[in-house]
Amino acid sequence: TLLGKARSMRAYARLPPNLWDEMYLAARHTHIRTGTSTLDKITPFEKWYGYKPDCSYMREIGCRAFVLILN
Repeated sequence: TLLGKARSMRAYARLPPNLWDEMYLAARHTHIRTGTSTLDKITPFEKWYGYKPDCSYMREIGCRAFVLILN
């Protein structure tokens, strides 16, 4: 379930409980873009839009990131 995925993602990333809603949205976003056996190995995204999703922008939840400020 999405709740189980969100719970696992939050535990793995060691994030505080107040980020629960962001974890749920991330789990939903990931779920829509990953294949399922019920749709003959295609993603829900591909079934809806007719083309494969681009997942190159996706990063691990909780990974360290830096902001570049251009002046």
